[in-house]
Amino acid sequence: MKRLLTLYGVILRPWFCVVVYLWALELQAADRSGSEPLLDQFADATAILWTLIFWAALFSAGFALAGLFWRDSALRRVNESVCRAGCLLATGYFLKRWLDYWQPADEKSNLTCWLLIVAAALLYFTVRQRRIKAGTPSTQLVPTWHDCFCYVVIPVLVISVIVVGGKIANSVTVKNQVMASIGGPPARAGARKALPNVIVIVSDSLRAQSMSLYGHSGKTTPSIEQFAESGTVYLNMHANSTTTVPSLLSILSGEHPLSHGRLNRDLPRQPDKRNLISVLREHGYTTAAVTSNGDASLASLGLAPALTEPEVMAFQFHMFSWLRRFGVYPTRFSGRMYQDLAAIMPFLAFPRRASVDGNVVDTLAGATELISRLDKPFLLFIHIHEPHDPHDLPADFKSIPIAADREGVESKTGLHFYSYYAPEFQTVVDAYRSLYEAAIRSVDSELSKFLKSLEGTPWFGNSLVILMADHGESFERGYFYHGEELYENSTWIPLVIRFPGQRRGERVPGLIQPLDIAPSVLNALQIAVPDWMEGQPLKPETLPGPAATIAINYKHPDKNIVYYLPTKLAVWWNQYKLIASCETGKSVLYDLKSDPEERIDVSTRQPAVADDLKRRLKSQLSRQSREPRLDCPNL
Repeated sequence: MKRLLTLYGVILRPWFCVVVYLWALELQAADRSGSEPLLDQFADATAILWTLIFWAALFSAGFALAGLFWRDSALRRVNESVCRAGCLLATGYFLKRWLDYWQPADEKSNLTCWLLIVAAALLYFTVRQRRIKAGTPSTQLVPTWHDCFCYVVIPVLVISVIVVGGKIANSVTVKNQVMASIGGPPARAGARKALPNVIVIVSDSLRAQSMSLYGHSGKTTPSIEQFAESGTVYLNMHANSTTTVPSLLSILSGEHPLSHGRLNRDLPRQPDKRNLISVLREHGYTTAAVTSNGDASLASLGLAPALTEPEVMAFQFHMFSWLRRFGVYPTRFSGRMYQDLAAIMPFLAFPRRASVDGNVVDTLAGATELISRLDKPFLLFIHIHEPHDPHDLPADFKSIPIAADREGVESKTGLHFYSYYAPEFQTVVDAYRSLYEAAIRSVDSELSKFLKSLEGTPWFGNSLVILMADHGESFERGYFYHGEELYENSTWIPLVIRFPGQRRGERVPGLIQPLDIAPSVLNALQIAVPDWMEGQPLKPETLPGPAATIAINYKHPDKNIVYYLPTKLAVWWNQYKLIASCETGKSVLYDLKSDPEERIDVSTRQPAVADDLKRRLKSQLSRQSREPRLDCPNL
């Protein structure tokens, strides 16, 4: 046994060196653009490193057991050769990525990349053979595995422990400060248990026009339609933003993005107790969340400290995912590392699936388990990643088979995701739309199972259940997916509310927006709506009051330029909609009643209406109180 343990230590050191080398290459290759704090980025990257070390230790243990049958010296030589090959493969892989980054992605440049990699490998082996023939000890020119372990691996591990410890300490401090500001833990008075539970479900990128609930010809949402038979369907809700972060903050704060200040997902988070979660916690509610991508996590939104239960994140699983309970949250930076590593090591998250974004099955399973142990009354926020791309569908949701490799699609066809496309690519975009609508059917099916599992509980009938989206999706008008454009395909989103005790369904017209959700929840619970909430409370059997809906766009980074502020605004009032460009100063006006496809600009025929809608935009802009402020000239 002692011999095996000694052998295991000798075998383990080279594997630790390979793992740290691979991790360091991935660390420098991952894009650090964005506003995430360095401590957050490196703490989560450290958790990924520890996962790699875990698997290296496990694999090395299996390798060491071969010592029962092989001589130690032979096993050591084989082990070092395998580790050396691993370092060469990692070097070649990242060298190719580096060359691809600065050279055009065509066949000629790819051939050049591979020739360079082969040349580097041949050079290495040539030099090695010459040294062997000359009788030069390799230890005189190249650091040994022992040297690398002592002088690289051990310091990296020590630093990683310090980083994670610092992140945990920082998270505990923030959590305590938030608890102090909202009065500590929630009250547990027996009388409060009679209050309705609240479940808010947000399906990412779910647009109304692809739902049969809203008139789509395909039967995409039969289960949601069944749920809506005893709920209120709002027919004219529009997103306040075309990207997740600003939209979710409006849902949970009751403030417009121009008021809460998070106009862009790349801006730093601004923790603030002015949100629905903090208000309900102050009133004795248990507050919890299950989220399925990095942008939607309450940690990235700055709202996690207000939760009474640790946030359940149904994405980026690894062996140290439990660190999330202590504040080591996933970041977009580490997500790019995770994506690369999970692609070559599908066992990374064993026994769970390794995925950058959550799967609806995992997300709702996490919600079901969480509900079973939550103290009542509770607020549970559920974010479902689908039908947002990449549309990883189960086998029983068939659709047109198309390439799933984005880089391959972009290099071969010239069709770029989250950007404009030429008319000749419409057939390819239509194929992606078929995947998207199949993903909607998948979400609908899983929601049916989830809601039916709750219907048997004694509290569900008296609960407040909200089903909605954060923004829409575009497969038309020359724009692919969501972001820059503010047409109805990107902004018209569903909203179904089953109020406590509601048994009869209704379909309600009238303009509403996501910032109406928070005051609607408080009103249904008979809790006073704070004066900082800008939305109107929606009530059963009541038409919403007249209010202008205003949306901002999100322009994706282009040619290394990051647009931290919106470039377009939209405003709805009655049957009219105006879209204004803050870059060009131009605006277009549509009459959605007579022109639902937004093809005819009526601004010259209706100048008074156009001026009125511009005035409403100016009024919203004038109420900005946080930096950075959006200035939209020529309105």
